[in-house]
Amino acid sequence: MRFHPVLLSLLILALAPVACQRRRAHEWPVIGAARDGDAVRLEQLLKEGADPNTRAGVNQWTALMHAIHKGQEGSVRVLIAHQADLNAAGPGGMTPLMMAAGYGYANIVRLLLKAGANPLLATPDGANALTAAVGGTADIDRFTVGKCQTETVRALLEAAPDLRIANNLRGHAAILTAKLAGCREVVNLIRRSR
Repeated sequence: MRFHPVLLSLLILALAPVACQRRRAHEWPVIGAARDGDAVRLEQLLKEGADPNTRAGVNQWTALMHAIHKGQEGSVRVLIAHQADLNAAGPGGMTPLMMAAGYGYANIVRLLLKAGANPLLATPDGANALTAAVGGTADIDRFTVGKCQTETVRALLEAAPDLRIANNLRGHAAILTAKLAGCREVVNLIRRSR
């Protein structure tokens, strides 16, 4: 089978970030262990002095963010126990809590909140963890836009009753997304918190 040169170039460009991410995970063992959910290896690396706040990858996420991205609750627990910065912002100001909320990982949201993550932090455009939970995340690995992430929203509001969605375009879009998806319970939780 022959590929047209332009199509082959586009395919290579599309796959390059994935290949780089895998290569970099091996260059930074903490990131690789966090992403793979290898809590035993991660614990060992951290006990040997590895930095729990290592940043790597095309997006320069922390090890905690990489663990959350892959839904690795065990890795999150280990990183919390080794004093990972729970509020370290990544590109655009996103925090680990915002990421976990956007993916709808209610258990990880609860772990982060219990460990001291600040639910009131916001990105420069006013989005916070509640905005992320209500609006969802348009990530190719875990697309949650239009998902009713009721338990995540409830966990955030129980921990921070004064948490609000910003009265701006991003906030309105999150609420509209929940309404259009038929997430009545989420919309009611937000209304009650106002």
